[in-house]
Amino acid sequence: TFYDKRFDPITTSSISYNRQTPYGVIIPRINNSNRLGKNGIQLDVDLYPKITKGVYAYLNYGYSESDLYPNHKMGGDVYYNHKSGIEFSAGGRFINFATKDVKSITNSLGYYTGNYYFSLRSYITPEADNLTNVSGNLLIRKYLKDAENFMGINVGVGFSPELRQFTSGDQLLAETLLYIESQRLSFEYQFTSKNNLSAYRTNVGVLRQEQSFDPGSYFYSISAGLTYEFNF
Repeated sequence: TFYDKRFDPITTSSISYNRQTPYGVIIPRINNSNRLGKNGIQLDVDLYPKITKGVYAYLNYGYSESDLYPNHKMGGDVYYNHKSGIEFSAGGRFINFATKDVKSITNSLGYYTGNYYFSLRSYITPEADNLTNVSGNLLIRKYLKDAENFMGINVGVGFSPELRQFTSGDQLLAETLLYIESQRLSFEYQFTSKNNLSAYRTNVGVLRQEQSFDPGSYFYSISAGLTYEFNF
């Protein structure tokens, strides 16, 4: 990720393993981030257990001892797929920082029609003093020859939590959780190899975000990524 001012570039990477079981999919993952002159590691796992026909769940847990990640994060959704092509989900997110917790309610409405998939997701985060922060994402995806080949666009608006940290050398002095206004736009494209043993995904995005130390002032960033998957 590259910024137009004030900030050094951020690099992130991850490695994951996707395992299909009789009870659903499990995806353990190791995430790495390099920013603020530091490296951080996060251990993460996704579960997609099957409940019954047309109903499945999503569960997530992440843990890190690094200042660059939350100490703990948890999430869960229950999805219902109707034969008409409509998909609905409801769930929540919990993020544990050293000084504060963030709890969000999330739901989504999706629709499959032909080779297209549309999904609208909202995040509602209640706060003290009767304040509520709301953000949302719209995903539009077109599938090509099969479910592993697609292109898409993702638009996000609203307020997202940002952890502002104050350090002295390697010592964390204090951290403050702020809710920052932002707008995001990203594009994705995934294709498979001829033998379908490998998949490649590229994504490019742009972000406009309010500066936590200067409310009303915004910065821009551009990010790009590449994901490689292989079957064995």
